Order: sequence, then structure tokens, then C-alpha cells
Amino acid sequence: MDNQQRATELIEKANARHAEGRGIAAAPLYQEAAGLFAPYASFNLVAADILMEFDQYSEAASAYQGVLDEHPDHDQAQAGLKAANKKLGKKEKSGLFRRK
Repeated sequence: MDNQQRATELIEKANARHAEGRGIAAAPLYQEAAGLFAPYASFNLVAADILMEFDQYSEAASAYQGVLDEHPDHDQAQAGLKAANKKLGKKEKSGLFRRK
């Protein structure tokens, strides 16, 4: 099975869990899919938003960063990372959120 097919299966499972109201169980599946297949990197955004809902700010920050690693100018991920870092008591550095 190739990475795209595996990632698609993970997204389907994650979507089912999310639809059942089990978002926190879906988040790691979205993240795994994003890691397997680069075009699905924005599914880290879905995971990050779920993690924020459940007050898992450090994990959310990592997921937002995962989006920014692939899409550095992603406005939603930048705003999400800023919000997560604020909840963690971190200050933004010069408006830059990506790491290299």
C-alpha cells in the first residue's frame, strides 16, 4: 500500500471518529495522514483545531507548526499557532512562526 492510499484510509477513519463526536481520537489520525502524504499537510490544521478545543495547547502548537512547515503563509495556521502559544504563555517572535 502506498502512502497516499494509507493516508486516505486514515482520513476516512478520522472523519468517522470526528462525526461520532470523538474528535480527540480523530486528531492523531489526521496528523499521521498529514505526515505520510505531503499534499494532506493541511489536515494538521484540523487536528490542531480539535486539540485546541480540548485544551491540549502544546500538541496543537505542534500541529499548527506542521501545517506551516509545508505552507509557510497559511493564515489560519499562523493565527492558530499564535493562539496556542498565547495559551502556553509564549510570546511571538518577530511575527515569524515557521522553523527551518
